[in-house]
Amino acid sequence: MEALFEARGKVTIVRAVVHGAVQPSPADVAAIERGLPDPRAGATELRIRFVPTVTIGRDGPISDYSGPARRD
Repeated sequence: MEALFEARGKVTIVRAVVHGAVQPSPADVAAIERGLPDPRAGATELRIRFVPTVTIGRDGPISDYSGPARRD
């Protein structure tokens, strides 16, 4: 993931590029945005550019998304 920060008046815009198998929903973006630290003044707005990825094996595409990663 890569992220850029831009101050526009009283709004800090956070632009993130996310690669993955499952596109985040607007509700996901809103939840992440609420978890971002507050800037010194104003508001924070998160904008995600989603880049879909596909894993391909010798027999074709593989559905390897099993949900969030587990930590054992």
